[in-house]
Amino acid sequence: MSCIVKFGRSLLGTIVALRTLTVTVIPMFCASVMSAGVSSEAFDIRVERSIRPGKDKAVCRRLIGIVGDGEKVNDVIFCGLSSAAESNVVFFGGDVQDYKENMMNHRDNHRYKEWNLESTAQLLHKRFPKSHVWVVKPSRMHLKTFSVYQNFVESNDFGAPTHNSDHGGFKHLNALLHNAISMARLPGKCSSDCDNGSVDLEKKYSSDHQKESGLGEQNGELSKGVCAVSNGQNSISVECSLEKPLILSAFSKGCIVLNQFIYELENAKEEPELKDLVEKIHSLYWLDGGHSGGSNTWIVHLFVLKNLIGLNLNVFVHVTPYQIRDEMRVWIGKEERKFVDRLQKMGVKVTEVVHFDEEERSLCNHFNVLTNF
Repeated sequence: MSCIVKFGRSLLGTIVALRTLTVTVIPMFCASVMSAGVSSEAFDIRVERSIRPGKDKAVCRRLIGIVGDGEKVNDVIFCGLSSAAESNVVFFGGDVQDYKENMMNHRDNHRYKEWNLESTAQLLHKRFPKSHVWVVKPSRMHLKTFSVYQNFVESNDFGAPTHNSDHGGFKHLNALLHNAISMARLPGKCSSDCDNGSVDLEKKYSSDHQKESGLGEQNGELSKGVCAVSNGQNSISVECSLEKPLILSAFSKGCIVLNQFIYELENAKEEPELKDLVEKIHSLYWLDGGHSGGSNTWIVHLFVLKNLIGLNLNVFVHVTPYQIRDEMRVWIGKEERKFVDRLQKMGVKVTEVVHFDEEERSLCNHFNVLTNF
């Protein structure tokens, strides 16, 4: 009898605990469900102790203060294996997504720490295992929450865009990628900062420093190099090159950068320094795009969309009810429908997938599109 009583009390305690878990923990846990299989090892700001590589595991490291066009600067997170990649994946994240330590120290954003930039880079590498991944960090995080991609597209304080055809987003991307590869490692150009195959990426490299070291040049030599990535014990040489197909991808707020590129395509195709980059674009991925502006979440203007005609590329649209069924921003769903329909009528290769279609809108599933596309 005593065993039965004890069992009953234990069962009752378990039920109470589960009810408490449902009320207090599940909303915070939801955002971290995707982390299964993704390293939870704490990230140290020093490169030598970044996400450490194991067998068949991608190496992620931060490239701090990479100069692009003019004086524009962005951090870039590199993720890749030691083997040569078949393509390059460039990614622009959404609001909230930041370095893990910044998210951990934020009152609200710590709930979504599993979607930090390094973890997202790893997810992308799992999605594109034969690619090198380059995650571009916004130049500014307004209120430590709102991603501002001013270097790529004219934006207000909260990151809502105003698109035009001459902001220079493509030009900045071109220079940024060249210099990110150069900073990662070039054979025969090892400075005192990278003895033993390790580069001190905490140092903010200025434009003058890059010019003095030859990193500001944009020529064939800088489009291919060996990225020496330290794992704390020895260095791993990663062959990286821009002479590969290019996949441009973006999530949530980051999709404004892809939109800006479409606005600039017509001019970029005519500029010698950008034509080569444009011709390397293989695919474009819009992942549940959205921002705080009152319209222009998706491109609907025919005079802009026509810039995609004739390019041998694939367009992928992955959305969730969180964006396209937002009753407070009804234009998002309407614009997304027009975007897909009009591209299809133009003969552009478009694939559209609505994820979690039978489920209610949730921020959890909005993030989960990153693991499901």
